[in-house]
Amino acid sequence: EVKVDRLRGRIGNYGEINPMAVEAYDEMKERHDTISKQRDDIVEAKSTLIKTIKEIETTATVQFLNAF
Repeated sequence: EVKVDRLRGRIGNYGEINPMAVEAYDEMKERHDTISKQRDDIVEAKSTLIKTIKEIETTATVQFLNAF
């Protein structure tokens, strides 16, 4: 009984509980996941672009040297 009273006191110290907190958390998590995926896509696209630019530079150099 003492333990129950102590736990009730602790619960009372928490104050009001936001019933929308779980929904807000879920929305923020979904937004975070979406932004993280977009970031990963951008990082991958950057890597692909850098690789493509290097290939173009190599091809252009070879063609230039072969032409002259």
